[in-house]
Amino acid sequence: MRALRVLDIGARYGIHPSWKNFSGEVYYDLIEADSLEAKRLKKKYKKYKNIEIKNLAFGVDNEYLDLMILNNPAMSGFVKRIDVTPRYTGLIKSQQKVKNVKKIQSISLNNYLKINKKKYDFLKLDVEGFEVVILNNGIKIFENLIGARSEVCFTKAYKSKHVNVEG
Repeated sequence: MRALRVLDIGARYGIHPSWKNFSGEVYYDLIEADSLEAKRLKKKYKKYKNIEIKNLAFGVDNEYLDLMILNNPAMSGFVKRIDVTPRYTGLIKSQQKVKNVKKIQSISLNNYLKINKKKYDFLKLDVEGFEVVILNNGIKIFENLIGARSEVCFTKAYKSKHVNVEG
C-alpha cells in the first residue's frame, strides 16, 4: 500500500489531532498563509521527512489578499467576521481585534495542483470563512480525494468581497 498524502490548508499549530492515532505511512503538506506561523511550523517539524511546510495563500490566482492577524491568531483570516451571536462579547470580542495586516499574493488551489503535480488523498480545510473561495478555485482536488475535513458554520458569519460567505 502506498503512503497517503494529506493537504492541510490553514495549518496553524500543525497537524490536526484527528491524525494522532494514524499508524500508516503518510505525507503532509501543511499550508499556512501567516509567514511567522509557517516559520514556527518549519522549526517544529524540521526533523520530519514526511512533513512539508509551505507559506502560501489559496484563493484566486494572482490576487493580493489582506491577511488579518487577530489577537487570537487562530481566528486570523482573509474575511471579516460578522457578530452573529451574543458569544462575540467580552473576551471573544477582544480576541477578534486585528493587530496586524499582511498583504499576500494568492494562488488558486487548481493552479497549485497543476504546478506541483501531487495527488492528495485527504484535505483538511480550516481558513476562517474563506473555504468557499478556495474550493470554487480548487475543484480539481476532488478528482482523487478519499476524504475531507472542513470548518463548517451554519450561519452567515463572514463577509467577503468575493461572496457573502455562508459556510
